[in-house]
Amino acid sequence: MKKQISGLIGILITTVLWSAAESNSSKSSWGVSGQSETVGVYRNTTGSGANTTNDGTSFRQDLGIKTKGKIGDAKAGVEVRGRATNDKRVSPNTADLLSFRSYYTTERLNVEVGDVAKMYNPLIFSNSLKGGKVGVKQKVGETKSIEYSMIGGIQSSSWKETFQQEQDQRDAIAAEVKYRHNRAQSLALSVSYAKDRLADSNTTPAFDRNSSEALSAGLQWDWRFNRYLRFKGDTAVTNTTNTLTGGSTETKTAVRMTLYTKPVRSVNSNFKYERYDGGFNTLVGSATQDRERMENTTSWAINRQLRSRMTLKYSRDNLDGKSLSGTQKIYDGLVSLNYRPDFVKRGDIGLRLQYTERDGRGLDTKQTNAGVDFTDRLKSGWRYGFGYEFTDYQVDSNGSGDNQLHTLRGNVGWKHNFDKTNRVRVTLKLDISLFDNSDSNLSQKRFGGTFDAGYDFGRQFAVDALFTSKNTNRDLSDNTSYELYQLISQYRPFGTNGHVLKLNLQRRDYHGSTTTGSYVEDEARLAYAFAF
Repeated sequence: MKKQISGLIGILITTVLWSAAESNSSKSSWGVSGQSETVGVYRNTTGSGANTTNDGTSFRQDLGIKTKGKIGDAKAGVEVRGRATNDKRVSPNTADLLSFRSYYTTERLNVEVGDVAKMYNPLIFSNSLKGGKVGVKQKVGETKSIEYSMIGGIQSSSWKETFQQEQDQRDAIAAEVKYRHNRAQSLALSVSYAKDRLADSNTTPAFDRNSSEALSAGLQWDWRFNRYLRFKGDTAVTNTTNTLTGGSTETKTAVRMTLYTKPVRSVNSNFKYERYDGGFNTLVGSATQDRERMENTTSWAINRQLRSRMTLKYSRDNLDGKSLSGTQKIYDGLVSLNYRPDFVKRGDIGLRLQYTERDGRGLDTKQTNAGVDFTDRLKSGWRYGFGYEFTDYQVDSNGSGDNQLHTLRGNVGWKHNFDKTNRVRVTLKLDISLFDNSDSNLSQKRFGGTFDAGYDFGRQFAVDALFTSKNTNRDLSDNTSYELYQLISQYRPFGTNGHVLKLNLQRRDYHGSTTTGSYVEDEARLAYAFAF
């Protein structure tokens, strides 16, 4: 697979550059653009809980280059982005090729090599690869068309790992045929194959998967019948095998469907159903395993001022009754109202009530949430708001009793434009939380806030100052506090984002328990970015 990828990259780059040279001789327009960012960081940490591993001075250089133009009626180009750094928190490698992509596109054909990604049926394939993809579009009518596409390559986190024998990797290939009846009606058939390939010195796969080989196929549809009814969904079946242990092949299925309805102009009601077998895994798709879920969401615009929304959910796991120690069922209901009175032209009042119950596997819980909030925005530039939320949490199985949480939030802000390029903004946010356990008399209080102020001096200079504080007081335990001080400034010498000089100064001050310790971290970051 690596040799094939290298060959494809070489062939496509050669073709693009040769064609570009031929096109340039015919006075065709080709151009080169890019962006660069140089960053220097100084970090110093002190205190009993300090981690000094990344202290000192570090540098990072990012560079991206693009060249694109036309080859006849086709569009073609090459994009490369790389990074060099000595900061281990950014990258473990001193130099990396972050991304590479070359493409050739016509009205009917699209070819890409390098870092390629594709979204087919998400259950079948939803991933990015180091490899190539090709797509062909064929019109079969004025509004109808058929699209054929294929993608293949290696799934790895970097190009450096792609060509290393000691790294675990995954080979994958997928294809799709999609029929578009019109813009709102389509059907697609997708297939994919993926296989884990272990390094020579490794006997345990690095991939967190249940299987190391999968062959999958599925159908995806999105069909709007009229303005009142739309049906959308995905279904898939996969054969998975653990080649490391020599396990038997298992066939698993998955389905998810959504029915969108609009019975009257002011009402929308959507129904969703999902079911994933235990062990369902296509390796290169995205799906939750071993779960069945049903959901209905209904929204109603009662009048110009009042809107409501209701959501009902039910889900359960352990569908085959074998994977877990029991089946857990979850019931969830949510009702919300939003009211915009005439006397507050730019304000909203919101009410929210939610109830969640979990039953099974030795953990039975009931949780009730209720909240109210108000926000308003004045023409003078002032904005303010507040909210209160109450949570009652009951655990019935272990007798831990009733837990209650009260949360109060508030914010006020002001923004003013002196002219088109000079403006000031100020925001203050405060929140207080009180937690109480009725059985153990163990309470906890949290309070904190954020102050943020900024000013834009014309098109060239901007400055922001931020202060955040969080304090937690616990009964029968150590109290903790955290403060963040930050100053951010930007200078644009030409008044545009094409050249930007950034300076970031910040301090983190954490006072923890006797176990975690305390620390103070100071950091200065200077960066210069420009585009060409």
